[in-house]
Amino acid sequence: WTFNDGNGNTTTANQKVIVKDVTAPVAPTLADVTINGCSGTPVAPTTTDICAGTITGTTTTVFPITTQGTTVVTWTFNDGNGNTTTANQKVIVKDVTAPVAPTLADVTINGCSGTPLAPTTTDVCKGTITGTTTTVFPITTQGTTVVTWTFNDGNGNTTTANQKVIVKDVTAPIAPTLADIIGQCNATATAPTTTDNCRGTITGTTNDPLTYTTQGTHTITWTFNDGNGNITTATQKVIVNIVPNITTITVPDFINSVNGTPVDLRSYLPQDAPENGTWVDVNNSGALNGSILDPNNVATGNYSFQYNIETNACPISYVINLKIDQSFVLGCGTIFVHNAFTPNGDGVNEVFKIDNIEDTLCYPENSVEIYNRWGILVFETKGYDNVNKAFKGYSEGRVTVDKSSGLPTGTYFYILNYTSVGLQNEIIAKKEQGYLYLSK
Repeated sequence: WTFNDGNGNTTTANQKVIVKDVTAPVAPTLADVTINGCSGTPVAPTTTDICAGTITGTTTTVFPITTQGTTVVTWTFNDGNGNTTTANQKVIVKDVTAPVAPTLADVTINGCSGTPLAPTTTDVCKGTITGTTTTVFPITTQGTTVVTWTFNDGNGNTTTANQKVIVKDVTAPIAPTLADIIGQCNATATAPTTTDNCRGTITGTTNDPLTYTTQGTHTITWTFNDGNGNITTATQKVIVNIVPNITTITVPDFINSVNGTPVDLRSYLPQDAPENGTWVDVNNSGALNGSILDPNNVATGNYSFQYNIETNACPISYVINLKIDQSFVLGCGTIFVHNAFTPNGDGVNEVFKIDNIEDTLCYPENSVEIYNRWGILVFETKGYDNVNKAFKGYSEGRVTVDKSSGLPTGTYFYILNYTSVGLQNEIIAKKEQGYLYLSK
């Protein structure tokens, strides 16, 4: 300051004048800021100050904001005069873009089952995203399964895409090595099995017959189908051997070939032998006519005669071996065993008869044993004579329950042991046996 007295005299003095702004800027109410995207920087807000006018806020928050969601930014307004005001502002970073919907190629899995690799896509914020699905893996259904993959960016945005997953069984069942089936007169095959990598055990099928009755080797082609389009075939041999069932019957005594009585060879067959067979003169003796053997003028020797019966299974053959002898003592009747009798009280065929057995000059000794079907002796005697010592259908054996009981109808077995006198008066032991049928 200058003080002048008007007379030319002045004095000066200094005075400090302090202008002091003591009013803080106005505290603004800041509206929320939404940034649609992955990150962003909000525009700095302003406020007013009585001295500075418009003031722009500053903050310590690092921009851009990359955190999805709400971030509270504290803005500071400084008027440059030591007065500050702060205000909070919500800055919302919001990802509103879904991941890219990918076009997914079909996936083929060769095998019984499988799990495809999870596909990926891109997202503006997350980069690469791997899909997830509710489909249960591994997929075990053969064929095409549509898998829906979901791609989630974690910010509430999802995209889905469908993918065809094809499980394809390309392996055929194992071709088995099948053993031959060999049968006597007939053979029947049963369906074989094999293994498959997906199906486990598979049973073969065929259009060929399973049962064969003709001689030779037959081939069955089996098909093994796994149901997934894969087929394996295997062949199996069925071998049928037709071998007759041959029973040999040996006639223990010889048959006179000079003035001999013809013999019906059927008398040597079992009682139940079928009647539709055919006779074969094995040695071509010329002595056989049907079942009747005429020993006259046949040379001494051993001969065989075969009775063949054709059946639906194996043929049956009975071979009767006997000796025809010209040296048999003339004048002696032939021992002939009748293999059936009917002890029913009608006076006809009442006893088991053996022709000429009572001729003790030709046949000095004999014994007879008769057994039932279980091998139990029901009758025995020595000196069988068709009258007093004869089998009349009663149980008289060593083992019996009631010796006076009449035996039931059925097939029995006889054994006849006897001796004959040869040309030189020698005693020749002989034996004859066979089946006997008792009927009432």
